[in-house]
Amino acid sequence: MFLGIIAVTIAMQVLMVELLTRFAGTQRLTLAQWGVCVAIAAVSWPIGWAVKFIPVPKRTLHQILTTWRNSCFSSSASYKGLELDSHTTN
Repeated sequence: MFLGIIAVTIAMQVLMVELLTRFAGTQRLTLAQWGVCVAIAAVSWPIGWAVKFIPVPKRTLHQILTTWRNSCFSSSASYKGLELDSHTTN
């Protein structure tokens, strides 16, 4: 199924670039330009495959930054007139 979708996408791109130039506002590509396009696509697939092996942390970036901010500014002193502690005593 996935390869079928890729094939349809490639066919549509070739159709738009080579046949529907006035409709799509494109210019036909030379054989060398098509070769560059295919080379870029051929390089992007292994890179995408390799990126999938990068481990994803259990905590989100927002959680990491919030923890860091709270640890850096955990004193009860105010910063530029703003209270940093989430608990205020009145």
